[in-house]
Amino acid sequence: MKKHFNIYIILTAVAAIFLFACKKSFLEAEPYSFIETDHFYKTAKDAEAALTGCYNMLNSEEHGRMFGETMLHILNTGNDECVTGTGIVNENTTFGIASTTAADASLKGVWAALYQGVNRCNHLIAKIDPVEMDVVRKEEIKAEAYFLRGFYHMILAQMFGDIPVNIEPDPEFFQPRAPLQEVYTQVLSDFTKAATVLPHRATIAGRANKWSAEGFRAKVFAYLAACKVNGTGTALGSDLNKFDWVNAASMYDSVHAVASRIIASGGFKLTEKYNYLFRENTRQWQYEECLFTVEGTSSATNGVYLRLGNAWLPWGNINTRGGASSKWFVPTAEVYTRYNDADIRRKHNLTGAIPNTNTAPVEIIEGVRYYVPAAAVLSVSNYGIAKYRYRDPASKSIPPFLSDGALTLLRYADILLLDAEARFFKGDESGARALLLPIRQRAVFGTTTNVSVLTTAYFKPDFMEELLAERSRELCFELGIRRFDLIRFAKHTTAIQALKLTGSYHNEHSVAQLKTNWQPYKIWFPVPSAEIDLNQSLKQNPGF
Repeated sequence: MKKHFNIYIILTAVAAIFLFACKKSFLEAEPYSFIETDHFYKTAKDAEAALTGCYNMLNSEEHGRMFGETMLHILNTGNDECVTGTGIVNENTTFGIASTTAADASLKGVWAALYQGVNRCNHLIAKIDPVEMDVVRKEEIKAEAYFLRGFYHMILAQMFGDIPVNIEPDPEFFQPRAPLQEVYTQVLSDFTKAATVLPHRATIAGRANKWSAEGFRAKVFAYLAACKVNGTGTALGSDLNKFDWVNAASMYDSVHAVASRIIASGGFKLTEKYNYLFRENTRQWQYEECLFTVEGTSSATNGVYLRLGNAWLPWGNINTRGGASSKWFVPTAEVYTRYNDADIRRKHNLTGAIPNTNTAPVEIIEGVRYYVPAAAVLSVSNYGIAKYRYRDPASKSIPPFLSDGALTLLRYADILLLDAEARFFKGDESGARALLLPIRQRAVFGTTTNVSVLTTAYFKPDFMEELLAERSRELCFELGIRRFDLIRFAKHTTAIQALKLTGSYHNEHSVAQLKTNWQPYKIWFPVPSAEIDLNQSLKQNPGF
Protein backbone atom coordinates (compact mmCIF):
# COMPACT_ATOMS: atom_id res chain seq x y z
CA MET A 1 0.00 0.00 0.00
CA LYS A 2 1.45 3.35 -1.03
CA LYS A 3 1.79 6.21 1.40
CA HIS A 4 2.13 9.90 0.65
CA PHE A 5 5.65 11.23 0.37
CA ASN A 6 5.13 14.27 2.59
CA ILE A 7 3.24 14.71 5.84
CA TYR A 8 1.42 17.67 4.35
CA ILE A 9 -0.07 15.44 1.68
CA ILE A 10 -0.99 12.57 4.01
CA LEU A 11 -4.30 14.15 4.97
CA THR A 12 -5.74 13.67 1.49
CA ALA A 13 -5.18 11.68 -1.68
CA VAL A 14 -6.04 14.75 -3.66
CA ALA A 15 -3.60 15.91 -6.28
CA ALA A 16 -5.53 19.10 -6.87
CA ILE A 17 -6.36 20.59 -3.51
CA PHE A 18 -7.68 24.10 -4.04
CA LEU A 19 -7.69 23.65 -7.82
CA PHE A 20 -9.17 26.26 -10.06
CA ALA A 21 -11.10 25.94 -13.31
CA CYS A 22 -9.56 27.71 -16.29
CA LYS A 23 -11.10 30.95 -17.58
CA LYS A 24 -9.58 34.16 -19.04
CA SER A 25 -6.49 33.79 -16.90
CA PHE A 26 -5.41 30.53 -15.33
CA LEU A 27 -5.63 32.21 -11.92
CA GLU A 28 -9.08 33.71 -12.42
CA ALA A 29 -11.25 30.73 -11.71
CA GLU A 30 -13.77 28.97 -9.58
CA PRO A 31 -12.12 26.77 -6.97
CA TYR A 32 -12.38 23.00 -6.94
CA SER A 33 -11.74 21.52 -3.51
CA PHE A 34 -11.05 18.09 -2.05
CA ILE A 35 -11.95 16.09 -5.15
CA GLU A 36 -11.01 12.42 -5.05
CA THR A 37 -8.56 11.92 -7.88
CA ASP A 38 -9.98 8.50 -8.79
CA HIS A 39 -13.24 10.21 -9.77
CA PHE A 40 -11.87 13.50 -11.04
CA TYR A 41 -10.11 13.06 -14.39
CA LYS A 42 -13.17 12.58 -16.61
CA THR A 43 -13.53 15.67 -18.79
CA ALA A 44 -11.44 18.29 -20.52
CA LYS A 45 -12.58 20.74 -17.86
CA ASP A 46 -11.26 18.40 -15.15
CA ALA A 47 -7.89 18.19 -16.87
CA GLU A 48 -7.61 21.95 -17.21
CA ALA A 49 -8.57 22.40 -13.56
CA ALA A 50 -5.96 19.86 -12.48
CA LEU A 51 -3.31 21.70 -14.48
CA THR A 52 -4.29 24.95 -12.81
CA GLY A 53 -3.70 23.21 -9.50
CA CYS A 54 -0.19 22.31 -10.65
CA TYR A 55 0.53 25.96 -11.43
CA ASN A 56 -1.06 27.09 -8.19
CA MET A 57 1.94 25.92 -6.16
CA LEU A 58 4.02 28.67 -7.76
CA ASN A 59 2.08 31.20 -5.73
CA SER A 60 0.27 29.17 -3.10
CA GLU A 61 -1.14 31.37 -0.36
CA GLU A 62 -1.35 28.23 1.76
CA HIS A 63 2.47 28.24 1.87
CA GLY A 64 3.20 31.97 2.09
CA ARG A 65 2.68 32.75 -1.59
CA MET A 66 5.83 30.76 -2.41
CA PHE A 67 7.54 32.40 -5.41
CA GLY A 68 5.38 35.48 -4.92
CA GLU A 69 6.83 36.12 -1.45
CA THR A 70 8.46 33.43 0.72
CA MET A 71 10.97 32.18 -1.84
CA LEU A 72 12.23 35.72 -2.39
CA HIS A 73 13.09 35.93 1.31
CA ILE A 74 14.80 32.55 1.29
CA LEU A 75 16.72 32.69 -1.99
CA ASN A 76 17.58 36.37 -2.43
CA THR A 77 19.25 37.03 0.90
CA GLY A 78 22.39 36.20 2.84
CA ASN A 79 24.83 37.11 0.07
CA ASP A 80 26.81 40.10 -1.18
CA GLU A 81 23.65 41.78 -2.54
CA CYS A 82 21.22 41.53 0.34
CA VAL A 83 21.18 40.99 4.11
CA THR A 84 18.70 41.24 6.97
CA GLY A 85 17.67 44.72 8.09
CA THR A 86 19.23 45.76 11.38
CA GLY A 87 17.12 44.69 14.34
CA ILE A 88 14.52 42.82 12.25
CA VAL A 89 13.88 39.40 13.79
CA ASN A 90 11.33 36.89 12.47
CA GLU A 91 11.30 33.42 10.93
CA ASN A 92 12.18 34.83 7.49
CA THR A 93 15.06 37.13 8.39
CA THR A 94 17.31 34.29 9.57
CA PHE A 95 18.07 33.66 5.89
CA GLY A 96 19.66 37.11 5.54
CA ILE A 97 22.23 36.40 8.27
CA ALA A 98 22.78 32.68 7.55
CA SER A 99 21.38 31.52 10.90
CA THR A 100 18.73 29.18 9.50
CA THR A 101 18.33 25.75 11.13
CA ALA A 102 16.63 22.51 10.16
CA ALA A 103 13.70 23.48 12.40
CA ASP A 104 12.89 26.57 10.31
CA ALA A 105 9.17 26.71 9.55
CA SER A 106 9.64 28.42 6.17
CA LEU A 107 11.91 25.64 4.88
CA LYS A 108 9.46 23.02 6.10
CA GLY A 109 6.67 24.79 4.22
CA VAL A 110 8.71 25.13 1.04
CA TRP A 111 9.68 21.44 1.06
CA ALA A 112 6.01 20.54 1.54
CA ALA A 113 4.73 22.89 -1.15
CA LEU A 114 7.24 21.91 -3.82
CA TYR A 115 6.62 18.20 -3.31
CA GLN A 116 2.90 18.84 -3.28
CA GLY A 117 3.36 20.55 -6.65
CA VAL A 118 5.34 17.55 -7.91
CA ASN A 119 2.60 15.18 -6.73
CA ARG A 120 -0.12 17.17 -8.46
CA CYS A 121 1.86 16.98 -11.70
CA ASN A 122 2.32 13.23 -11.25
CA HIS A 123 -1.41 12.66 -10.82
CA LEU A 124 -2.17 14.68 -13.93
CA ILE A 125 0.46 12.92 -16.07
CA ALA A 126 -0.68 9.49 -14.88
CA LYS A 127 -4.43 10.02 -15.25
CA ILE A 128 -5.06 12.29 -18.22
CA ASP A 129 -4.72 9.72 -21.04
CA PRO A 130 -8.26 8.24 -20.79
CA VAL A 131 -9.88 11.70 -20.75
CA GLU A 132 -11.91 12.39 -23.88
CA MET A 133 -10.73 15.76 -25.19
CA ASP A 134 -8.79 17.37 -28.00
CA VAL A 135 -5.68 15.25 -28.48
CA VAL A 136 -3.34 18.18 -29.17
CA ARG A 137 -4.49 20.00 -26.06
CA LYS A 138 -4.18 16.82 -23.99
CA GLU A 139 -0.53 16.48 -24.99
CA GLU A 140 0.09 20.15 -24.22
CA ILE A 141 -1.39 19.72 -20.74
CA LYS A 142 0.89 16.77 -20.08
CA ALA A 143 3.85 18.78 -21.37
CA GLU A 144 3.03 21.67 -19.02
CA ALA A 145 2.87 19.18 -16.14
CA TYR A 146 6.27 17.78 -17.16
CA PHE A 147 7.66 21.33 -17.22
CA LEU A 148 6.34 22.15 -13.75
CA ARG A 149 7.51 18.84 -12.30
CA GLY A 150 10.98 19.55 -13.68
CA PHE A 151 10.90 23.08 -12.30
CA TYR A 152 9.84 22.01 -8.79
CA HIS A 153 12.49 19.28 -8.66
CA MET A 154 15.12 21.73 -9.96
CA ILE A 155 14.43 24.27 -7.22
CA LEU A 156 14.49 21.55 -4.56
CA ALA A 157 17.85 20.29 -5.83
CA GLN A 158 19.38 23.77 -5.97
CA MET A 159 18.26 24.41 -2.41
CA PHE A 160 18.94 21.06 -0.73
CA GLY A 161 21.22 19.11 -3.09
CA ASP A 162 20.40 15.40 -3.30
CA ILE A 163 16.64 14.97 -2.97
CA PRO A 164 14.08 12.19 -3.37
CA VAL A 165 12.91 12.00 -6.99
CA ASN A 166 9.16 11.60 -7.25
CA ILE A 167 7.68 10.64 -10.64
CA GLU A 168 4.67 8.55 -9.54
CA PRO A 169 1.50 9.69 -7.78
CA ASP A 170 1.59 9.29 -3.99
CA PRO A 171 5.00 7.57 -3.79
CA GLU A 172 6.25 5.40 -0.97
CA PHE A 173 6.91 7.54 2.07
CA PHE A 174 10.36 6.28 3.06
CA GLN A 175 12.27 7.37 -0.03
CA PRO A 176 15.98 8.19 0.34
CA ARG A 177 17.71 11.13 -1.27
CA ALA A 178 18.72 10.41 -4.86
CA PRO A 179 22.16 11.53 -6.11
CA LEU A 180 22.26 14.75 -8.12
CA GLN A 181 22.98 12.84 -11.32
CA GLU A 182 19.66 11.05 -11.02
CA VAL A 183 17.85 14.23 -9.99
CA TYR A 184 19.09 16.36 -12.87
CA THR A 185 18.69 13.57 -15.41
CA GLN A 186 15.02 13.56 -14.49
CA VAL A 187 14.77 17.36 -14.50
CA LEU A 188 16.32 17.62 -17.96
CA SER A 189 14.12 14.80 -19.22
CA ASP A 190 11.01 16.64 -18.05
CA PHE A 191 12.12 19.94 -19.59
CA THR A 192 12.99 18.20 -22.86
CA LYS A 193 9.59 16.49 -23.06
CA ALA A 194 7.92 19.83 -22.44
CA ALA A 195 10.01 21.69 -25.04
CA THR A 196 9.22 19.07 -27.68
CA VAL A 197 5.45 19.49 -27.37
CA LEU A 198 4.66 22.99 -26.12
CA PRO A 199 3.84 25.80 -28.59
CA HIS A 200 6.00 28.88 -29.05
CA ARG A 201 3.54 30.87 -26.94
CA ALA A 202 0.90 29.63 -24.54
CA THR A 203 -2.70 30.56 -25.23
CA ILE A 204 -3.05 31.64 -21.60
CA ALA A 205 -0.69 34.41 -20.50
CA GLY A 206 1.79 33.33 -17.87
CA ARG A 207 1.72 29.64 -18.76
CA ALA A 208 4.82 27.74 -19.82
CA ASN A 209 5.72 27.51 -23.51
CA LYS A 210 8.41 25.80 -25.55
CA TRP A 211 10.95 28.49 -24.70
CA SER A 212 10.22 28.39 -20.98
CA ALA A 213 11.33 24.76 -21.05
CA GLU A 214 14.30 25.45 -23.32
CA GLY A 215 15.38 28.37 -21.15
CA PHE A 216 15.41 26.30 -17.98
CA ARG A 217 17.30 23.56 -19.81
CA ALA A 218 19.99 26.16 -20.53
CA LYS A 219 19.93 27.25 -16.88
CA VAL A 220 20.42 23.67 -15.67
CA PHE A 221 23.23 22.96 -18.13
CA ALA A 222 25.06 26.13 -17.04
CA TYR A 223 24.53 25.41 -13.35
CA LEU A 224 25.92 21.90 -13.63
CA ALA A 225 28.85 22.92 -15.82
CA ALA A 226 29.95 25.71 -13.50
CA CYS A 227 29.56 23.53 -10.40
CA LYS A 228 31.84 20.94 -11.98
CA VAL A 229 34.45 23.42 -13.24
CA ASN A 230 34.62 25.25 -9.93
CA GLY A 231 34.42 22.26 -7.61
CA THR A 232 31.24 23.33 -5.84
CA GLY A 233 30.97 21.55 -2.50
CA THR A 234 34.03 19.34 -2.92
CA ALA A 235 35.78 20.84 0.12
CA LEU A 236 32.93 19.67 2.34
CA GLY A 237 34.07 16.06 2.01
CA SER A 238 30.51 14.77 2.02
CA ASP A 239 29.11 11.82 0.10
CA LEU A 240 26.10 14.01 -0.71
CA ASN A 241 25.60 16.64 -3.42
CA LYS A 242 28.37 15.66 -5.83
CA PHE A 243 29.03 17.01 -9.32
CA ASP A 244 31.91 14.69 -10.28
CA TRP A 245 29.69 12.97 -12.86
CA VAL A 246 29.21 16.18 -14.89
CA ASN A 247 30.94 16.64 -18.27
CA ALA A 248 31.39 20.42 -18.20
CA ALA A 249 32.43 20.76 -21.86
CA SER A 250 29.33 18.88 -23.01
CA MET A 251 27.12 20.92 -20.69
CA TYR A 252 28.48 24.23 -21.99
CA ASP A 253 28.03 22.99 -25.56
CA SER A 254 24.38 22.40 -24.65
CA VAL A 255 24.05 25.86 -23.07
CA HIS A 256 25.29 27.47 -26.26
CA ALA A 257 23.11 25.28 -28.51
CA VAL A 258 19.92 25.94 -26.54
CA ALA A 259 20.59 29.64 -25.95
CA SER A 260 21.36 30.11 -29.65
CA ARG A 261 18.00 28.57 -30.54
CA ILE A 262 16.20 30.88 -28.14
CA ILE A 263 18.03 33.92 -29.50
CA ALA A 264 17.40 32.96 -33.13
CA SER A 265 13.88 31.56 -32.93
CA GLY A 266 12.26 32.35 -29.56
CA GLY A 267 10.91 35.75 -30.56
CA PHE A 268 11.98 37.37 -27.28
CA LYS A 269 13.92 40.60 -26.97
CA LEU A 270 15.28 43.02 -24.40
CA THR A 271 12.30 45.23 -23.75
CA GLU A 272 13.30 48.84 -24.37
CA LYS A 273 12.88 50.23 -20.84
CA TYR A 274 14.44 48.26 -17.99
CA ASN A 275 12.00 49.58 -15.39
CA TYR A 276 9.02 48.24 -17.34
CA LEU A 277 10.07 44.73 -16.35
CA PHE A 278 9.13 45.36 -12.73
CA ARG A 279 5.95 47.47 -12.71
CA GLU A 280 2.49 46.18 -11.87
CA ASN A 281 0.86 47.39 -15.07
CA THR A 282 3.48 46.57 -17.71
CA ARG A 283 2.82 42.91 -18.50
CA GLN A 284 2.80 43.66 -22.24
CA TRP A 285 6.48 44.61 -22.03
CA GLN A 286 7.35 41.90 -19.53
CA TYR A 287 6.09 39.27 -21.96
CA GLU A 288 8.45 40.66 -24.65
CA GLU A 289 11.41 39.58 -22.53
CA CYS A 290 10.19 37.09 -19.94
CA LEU A 291 10.24 33.40 -20.78
CA PHE A 292 8.40 32.53 -17.55
CA THR A 293 6.68 34.51 -14.80
CA VAL A 294 4.78 34.09 -11.56
CA GLU A 295 1.38 35.62 -12.09
CA GLY A 296 -0.83 37.60 -9.75
CA THR A 297 -4.45 38.56 -10.36
CA SER A 298 -7.07 40.72 -8.70
CA SER A 299 -9.92 38.53 -9.90
CA ALA A 300 -12.93 38.95 -7.62
CA THR A 301 -13.54 35.20 -7.85
CA ASN A 302 -10.11 34.01 -6.89
CA GLY A 303 -7.55 36.71 -6.22
CA VAL A 304 -3.99 35.35 -6.12
CA TYR A 305 -1.47 37.97 -5.19
CA LEU A 306 2.21 38.73 -4.78
CA ARG A 307 3.43 40.32 -1.55
CA LEU A 308 6.59 42.36 -2.02
CA GLY A 309 6.28 45.09 0.59
CA ASN A 310 8.50 43.58 3.27
CA ALA A 311 11.71 44.07 1.37
CA TRP A 312 11.58 44.63 -2.38
CA LEU A 313 9.86 48.03 -2.75
CA PRO A 314 11.26 51.52 -2.06
CA TRP A 315 10.87 52.74 1.50
CA GLY A 316 7.53 54.48 1.92
CA ASN A 317 4.04 54.31 3.36
CA ILE A 318 2.43 51.15 1.99
CA ASN A 319 -1.09 52.53 2.39
CA THR A 320 -0.63 55.90 0.73
CA ARG A 321 2.55 55.69 -1.39
CA GLY A 322 2.87 52.05 -2.44
CA GLY A 323 6.20 51.71 -0.66
CA ALA A 324 7.64 49.39 1.97
CA SER A 325 6.77 50.55 5.46
CA SER A 326 9.31 48.10 6.89
CA LYS A 327 12.40 46.47 5.44
CA TRP A 328 13.11 42.89 6.44
CA PHE A 329 16.02 42.89 4.01
CA VAL A 330 18.31 45.61 2.76
CA PRO A 331 21.01 45.95 0.09
CA THR A 332 24.73 45.88 0.78
CA ALA A 333 27.04 48.74 -0.11
CA GLU A 334 28.78 46.41 -2.56
CA VAL A 335 25.77 46.11 -4.84
CA TYR A 336 25.63 49.93 -5.07
CA THR A 337 29.30 50.32 -5.94
CA ARG A 338 29.02 47.65 -8.62
CA TYR A 339 27.27 50.25 -10.80
CA ASN A 340 28.76 53.15 -12.71
CA ASP A 341 26.96 56.44 -11.99
CA ALA A 342 25.68 56.53 -15.58
CA ASP A 343 23.97 53.12 -15.33
CA ILE A 344 20.20 53.65 -15.03
CA ARG A 345 19.74 50.22 -13.47
CA ARG A 346 21.17 51.50 -10.18
CA LYS A 347 18.53 54.18 -9.72
CA HIS A 348 15.81 51.63 -10.42
CA ASN A 349 17.09 48.77 -8.26
CA LEU A 350 18.35 50.88 -5.34
CA THR A 351 16.67 54.01 -3.96
CA GLY A 352 15.94 56.09 -0.93
CA ALA A 353 12.45 56.67 0.46
CA ILE A 354 9.25 57.88 -1.19
CA PRO A 355 8.43 61.22 0.49
CA ASN A 356 5.28 60.97 2.60
CA THR A 357 4.16 64.48 1.72
CA ASN A 358 1.52 66.08 -0.47
CA THR A 359 4.26 67.19 -2.83
CA ALA A 360 5.78 63.73 -3.31
CA PRO A 361 6.88 63.40 -6.95
CA VAL A 362 4.94 61.08 -9.23
CA GLU A 363 5.43 59.55 -12.67
CA ILE A 364 2.90 58.17 -15.10
CA ILE A 365 3.77 54.80 -16.63
CA GLU A 366 1.43 53.88 -19.48
CA GLY A 367 -1.36 55.88 -17.88
CA VAL A 368 -0.78 54.55 -14.36
CA ARG A 369 0.45 56.69 -11.48
CA TYR A 370 3.51 55.73 -9.40
CA TYR A 371 5.19 57.64 -6.60
CA VAL A 372 8.87 58.35 -7.20
CA PRO A 373 11.44 57.56 -4.47
CA ALA A 374 14.50 59.64 -3.71
CA ALA A 375 17.84 58.61 -5.14
CA ALA A 376 19.87 56.06 -3.19
CA VAL A 377 22.48 57.44 -0.81
CA LEU A 378 24.65 54.95 1.06
CA SER A 379 25.03 57.10 4.15
CA VAL A 380 21.32 57.40 4.97
CA SER A 381 19.16 54.89 6.81
CA ASN A 382 16.55 54.55 4.06
CA TYR A 383 18.98 53.21 1.45
CA GLY A 384 16.97 50.25 0.22
CA ILE A 385 16.06 47.71 -2.44
CA ALA A 386 13.55 49.00 -4.97
CA LYS A 387 13.50 46.31 -7.68
CA TYR A 388 9.72 46.13 -7.88
CA ARG A 389 7.16 48.94 -7.79
CA TYR A 390 3.57 49.21 -6.65
CA ARG A 391 1.27 51.75 -8.29
CA ASP A 392 -0.53 54.45 -6.35
CA PRO A 393 -2.64 52.58 -3.73
CA ALA A 394 -5.56 54.90 -4.44
CA SER A 395 -5.93 53.21 -7.83
CA LYS A 396 -5.95 49.64 -6.48
CA SER A 397 -9.00 47.50 -5.75
CA ILE A 398 -6.98 45.10 -3.58
CA PRO A 399 -5.27 45.63 -0.21
CA PRO A 400 -2.33 48.03 -0.69
CA PHE A 401 0.24 45.54 0.66
CA LEU A 402 -0.57 43.06 -2.13
CA SER A 403 0.22 43.07 -5.85
CA ASP A 404 -1.69 41.72 -8.84
CA GLY A 405 1.36 42.06 -11.09
CA ALA A 406 3.70 39.46 -12.51
CA LEU A 407 7.13 38.50 -11.23
CA THR A 408 9.92 37.44 -13.58
CA LEU A 409 11.41 33.96 -13.12
CA LEU A 410 13.37 33.76 -16.38
CA ARG A 411 14.05 36.46 -18.92
CA TYR A 412 15.91 36.96 -22.16
CA ALA A 413 18.73 38.99 -20.58
CA ASP A 414 19.66 35.94 -18.52
CA ILE A 415 19.74 33.80 -21.67
CA LEU A 416 22.16 36.25 -23.33
CA LEU A 417 24.41 36.19 -20.28
CA LEU A 418 24.34 32.39 -20.10
CA ASP A 419 25.31 32.18 -23.76
CA ALA A 420 28.16 34.61 -23.07
CA GLU A 421 29.36 32.28 -20.30
CA ALA A 422 29.21 29.26 -22.60
CA ARG A 423 30.98 31.06 -25.45
CA PHE A 424 33.79 32.09 -23.14
CA PHE A 425 34.23 28.55 -21.88
CA LYS A 426 34.36 27.36 -25.50
CA GLY A 427 37.16 29.84 -26.27
CA ASP A 428 35.14 32.62 -27.95
CA GLU A 429 35.86 35.57 -25.64
CA SER A 430 35.09 38.20 -28.28
CA GLY A 431 31.72 36.59 -28.96
CA ALA A 432 31.07 36.43 -25.22
CA ARG A 433 31.85 40.11 -24.73
CA ALA A 434 29.64 41.07 -27.68
CA LEU A 435 26.62 39.61 -25.90
CA LEU A 436 27.06 42.07 -23.02
CA LEU A 437 26.69 45.05 -25.36
CA PRO A 438 22.88 45.10 -25.88
CA ILE A 439 22.30 44.69 -22.14
CA ARG A 440 24.55 47.67 -21.41
CA GLN A 441 23.02 49.70 -24.23
CA ARG A 442 19.67 49.39 -22.47
CA ALA A 443 21.38 50.44 -19.22
CA VAL A 444 22.05 53.88 -20.75
CA PHE A 445 18.83 54.06 -22.82
CA GLY A 446 17.23 57.49 -22.71
CA THR A 447 20.43 59.19 -21.51
CA THR A 448 23.20 61.03 -23.33
CA THR A 449 25.79 58.53 -22.14
CA ASN A 450 27.44 56.35 -24.76
CA VAL A 451 27.55 52.65 -23.95
CA SER A 452 31.34 52.78 -24.27
CA VAL A 453 31.40 54.47 -20.85
CA LEU A 454 30.00 51.33 -19.26
CA THR A 455 32.15 49.03 -21.39
CA THR A 456 35.25 50.82 -20.15
CA ALA A 457 34.11 51.13 -16.53
CA TYR A 458 33.07 47.50 -16.22
CA PHE A 459 35.96 45.87 -18.09
CA LYS A 460 37.96 43.25 -16.21
CA PRO A 461 40.78 41.18 -17.72
CA ASP A 462 39.16 38.10 -16.20
CA PHE A 463 35.99 37.87 -18.26
CA MET A 464 34.23 35.57 -15.81
CA GLU A 465 34.73 38.12 -13.03
CA GLU A 466 33.25 40.78 -15.31
CA LEU A 467 30.37 38.51 -16.29
CA LEU A 468 29.39 37.70 -12.70
CA ALA A 469 29.39 41.41 -11.85
CA GLU A 470 27.23 42.11 -14.92
CA ARG A 471 24.80 39.38 -13.92
CA SER A 472 24.45 41.06 -10.53
CA ARG A 473 23.90 44.51 -12.04
CA GLU A 474 21.25 43.22 -14.43
CA LEU A 475 19.56 40.49 -12.35
CA CYS A 476 20.01 41.58 -8.72
CA PHE A 477 17.17 40.65 -6.35
CA GLU A 478 15.56 38.37 -8.95
CA LEU A 479 14.67 34.98 -7.60
CA GLY A 480 17.76 33.15 -6.36
CA ILE A 481 20.02 34.25 -9.18
CA ARG A 482 22.86 35.74 -7.13
CA ARG A 483 22.76 32.92 -4.57
CA PHE A 484 23.00 30.21 -7.20
CA ASP A 485 25.62 32.13 -9.21
CA LEU A 486 27.88 32.43 -6.17
CA ILE A 487 27.38 28.76 -5.35
CA ARG A 488 28.06 27.42 -8.82
CA PHE A 489 31.21 29.53 -9.16
CA ALA A 490 32.32 28.59 -5.62
CA LYS A 491 32.45 32.26 -4.61
CA HIS A 492 29.78 32.44 -1.90
CA THR A 493 32.21 32.29 1.00
CA THR A 494 34.75 34.71 -0.47
CA ALA A 495 31.99 37.16 -1.47
CA ILE A 496 30.55 37.24 2.05
CA GLN A 497 33.92 37.51 3.77
CA ALA A 498 34.84 40.41 1.46
CA LEU A 499 31.82 42.50 2.56
CA LYS A 500 33.03 45.75 4.09
CA LEU A 501 31.92 47.28 7.38
CA THR A 502 32.13 50.93 6.35
CA GLY A 503 29.92 52.47 9.02
CA SER A 504 28.14 54.41 6.28
CA TYR A 505 25.00 52.33 5.79
CA HIS A 506 22.36 51.05 8.16
CA ASN A 507 22.82 47.31 7.59
CA GLU A 508 26.34 47.15 9.02
CA HIS A 509 25.23 45.14 12.04
CA SER A 510 23.65 42.46 9.85
CA VAL A 511 26.68 42.30 7.58
CA ALA A 512 28.81 41.55 10.63
CA GLN A 513 26.35 38.83 11.70
CA LEU A 514 26.37 37.29 8.24
CA LYS A 515 30.17 37.22 8.13
CA THR A 516 30.24 35.55 11.55
CA ASN A 517 27.49 33.02 10.84
CA TRP A 518 28.48 32.00 7.34
CA GLN A 519 30.13 28.62 6.84
CA PRO A 520 30.90 26.94 3.49
CA TYR A 521 28.47 24.08 4.15
CA LYS A 522 25.61 26.60 4.12
CA ILE A 523 25.56 26.62 0.33
CA TRP A 524 22.91 23.95 0.98
CA PHE A 525 19.87 24.47 3.15
CA PRO A 526 19.19 21.89 5.86
CA VAL A 527 16.62 19.22 5.12
CA PRO A 528 13.68 20.10 7.42
CA SER A 529 13.99 18.18 10.67
CA ALA A 530 10.29 17.30 10.57
CA GLU A 531 10.93 15.36 7.36
CA ILE A 532 13.92 13.49 8.80
CA ASP A 533 11.99 12.67 11.98
CA LEU A 534 9.30 10.99 9.90
CA ASN A 535 11.52 9.49 7.20
CA GLN A 536 14.68 7.93 8.62
CA SER A 537 15.88 7.24 5.05
CA LEU A 538 16.68 10.94 4.65
CA LYS A 539 20.22 12.05 5.53
CA GLN A 540 20.89 15.58 6.74
CA ASN A 541 23.22 17.87 4.83
CA PRO A 542 26.70 18.21 6.35
CA GLY A 543 27.12 20.74 9.14
CA PHE A 544 23.49 20.90 10.25
